[in-house]
Amino acid sequence: MRAVTADDTYIGGHAIARGSLPRVAVVGAGMAGLVCAHALREAGFLVSVLERAARVGGRQSSRIESLADGAFSFDHGAQYFTISDPGFEHFLASYAELDPPLYREWAVPFVVLDHGVRRGPAGRTRRYVFTPTMAALTERLAEEIDVRLDCRVRSAQRRAGSWVLQDDAGAVAAEVEVLVLATPTPQALEILPEDAPLREPLAGVRYSPTWTLLVHFESSLEQPFGGAFVDNSPLAWVADNDTKPGRPAGRGENWILHATPEWSQIHIDADESFVAEALLGALAEALGRRLPPVTWSRPHRWRHALPVQSLRLPCLWDANARLGLAGDAFPEGGRIEGAYISGIDLARRIDRDLSERV
Repeated sequence: MRAVTADDTYIGGHAIARGSLPRVAVVGAGMAGLVCAHALREAGFLVSVLERAARVGGRQSSRIESLADGAFSFDHGAQYFTISDPGFEHFLASYAELDPPLYREWAVPFVVLDHGVRRGPAGRTRRYVFTPTMAALTERLAEEIDVRLDCRVRSAQRRAGSWVLQDDAGAVAAEVEVLVLATPTPQALEILPEDAPLREPLAGVRYSPTWTLLVHFESSLEQPFGGAFVDNSPLAWVADNDTKPGRPAGRGENWILHATPEWSQIHIDADESFVAEALLGALAEALGRRLPPVTWSRPHRWRHALPVQSLRLPCLWDANARLGLAGDAFPEGGRIEGAYISGIDLARRIDRDLSERV
């Protein structure tokens, strides 16, 4: 252990020599990346997050639309989360105490639909949502971190003990000592150099796609449930987004339709109008009734929706290369709780290894 001196400062409960800890770049501002960045910042590291999209959240994506009937939100990525890990529960505790709380239980009926037949309830799992949208937690985490949006990292090269990241234009986006990739595996492989030590284990990771349809109906579908798993259909999941707590109220109803991975793969490059028509027809068939008029709809294609073949470890870390990987390539990484576990585990490994070397 290094002796604490008068030049030290205390950050996040750690004694840190000023300027002694390496700089960290986290590529990807989803749950795993932001949790990792937040924990490293608390430990005294100088951290920047680079995100290719215009907003943070990754799969915890939400869209606010101003329609004729009012402003409505659509959670078109992760629909809800569950809590089973004690560390995740502890992490969320302070957010539950906010006024209003940042998350609440989605305490509505959940059923199974099959060609007009409704079965339920669909288990006794307690499901939660962030409020006012599923992106609320990632947006809160991003407020305390240096996050650069619309910054697409194209490549990373190791030079003289540093990682040099280049953007689309070939300009240097960052030069740091530690690199964390918290992106879908295909994007991570595009960024990493061919001789990167962690490329090989990533090669076996596979994803399934998902077509999602956001729909605003003119009137209510009059269904006695909030969410439904769908059998024998192009659809896997449907939800009345308005039944989630904290969502804006207005006329009509806002629904989220998720297609099955199989249907999505077959139609991955289909025209959006075809996708919208097909999934609305599948919803009518699943409910066994005609649908009210649609006043607005928008398909969204998730090419890397969920990992179907992932690694067994919560994250990957190479202390010599100072390279870490977290997120959906790891067990349950497609779930919000799993993404938290992956991000926090990587942050602890980095903190343990590099703080000890100071």
